[in-house]
Amino acid sequence: MTSSSAPAARAGGRPPAAADRPGARPCSVALLADAPPTGEVGDARARRFPLTGRTEAERSAAFVEFAAAELEAGRKVVAVHPDWRSGAAIRAVRFARARGLTDGIAPVGLALPPLALSFLADQLAYLARFLPPGAVAAMAGELPHHMFAGACLRRVGGLSAPPPSLAQHAGALLPGSAFIAVGAPVRRLLTLRPGELAEDLPALPGAPLRVVSSSPGGRGSPAFADDLLPVLRPHSAEEAPEQPLAAGYWGTGRFTEFVAFSAHPEALAYAARTVRTVPCRWCGEHTAEPRCPFCGRTGHRVPPRRPPLGGPPSLRLTPVPAPRTSPENLSVPTGPLAAKDRPVPLPAAGAAPPPVQELPAPRPAGELPAEPLPSAPLPGPTAPTAPGRWLDPPPGLPVAPNGRRGAHPITAPDAPAD
Repeated sequence: MTSSSAPAARAGGRPPAAADRPGARPCSVALLADAPPTGEVGDARARRFPLTGRTEAERSAAFVEFAAAELEAGRKVVAVHPDWRSGAAIRAVRFARARGLTDGIAPVGLALPPLALSFLADQLAYLARFLPPGAVAAMAGELPHHMFAGACLRRVGGLSAPPPSLAQHAGALLPGSAFIAVGAPVRRLLTLRPGELAEDLPALPGAPLRVVSSSPGGRGSPAFADDLLPVLRPHSAEEAPEQPLAAGYWGTGRFTEFVAFSAHPEALAYAARTVRTVPCRWCGEHTAEPRCPFCGRTGHRVPPRRPPLGGPPSLRLTPVPAPRTSPENLSVPTGPLAAKDRPVPLPAAGAAPPPVQELPAPRPAGELPAEPLPSAPLPGPTAPTAPGRWLDPPPGLPVAPNGRRGAHPITAPDAPAD
């Protein structure tokens, strides 16, 4: 593998094709947040706009000019932003749409931590070379299912997503306590106990697993290297630039933020085959949600998300092995077994095999049988038995066991009184 194709394969893609030529790319990806790139997707990077300034015009001016230039070149814009910091981003998108009087700018809000958000935006920028704009916006909701992102924390007092419980607040006061806040593929706060971490981890991405981490000023959590990495067993691990928004998101100044993803060359292609989209009935763009991200038209019937049937087994999510159940927790059934659960007795050694029932010889076509065939009883519920009375026939039986159907002893009009 050459040096130019190594970053693309490491990000789970393929080398740039003809769609990467200037002017041939169908859309562009912008990240409306102060999130430096991780450098894990090669040269494919989303345009960053930190949206800083004293007024709304200053904060939105750079993105508005960028969107106007992209629309003039015939490319649509997928504007990714964190939904936990979406006020300035939504206003910037509205200014850009109003300036061009167009619906070619799609705001996409994601509930991801800063490091995972930066990494996903670069993945979308890579996919924008090959996919239409609607499919790129749809992949923003699919890619979090193919990564494991979060942070190792020492305190959870300032954490809001996911919110800690009262027991976790109290546990943070104990010496040596640690927590893992999972942001993708699900939101979950785990209390880190030695030897019990693998019980609560979600399904991990496929092998080979690659981990990217970031710590503010080198003050990371020791639980990341001592407890989490031995469970993940990654193929490689690297450091990423510090994320300015991470301290405010995690509510503490000492943490280690991480993102684990599959470095398989076909990982992004496998994730793209999972998305199911339909064309919008108004603007024609692809959408994977009932509401189109570009024009806002609602009411689309999108098929449910389902994994593709094909693909290498190494790309499928790997569940973490569950712990063994201790013998004292096993429940042993008591009482007699049901008839369907009783074992079939084996024939004794030297016993004669049961007689084989021979089937009648086939009758020539068109020849009728000499005697009518006996009617076989139909399956039905069996009446309960009681001592001293005959068995009631099944409902499907044409006659009673004595050759005629008798009257019911209660409902018959001419039944004897005794």
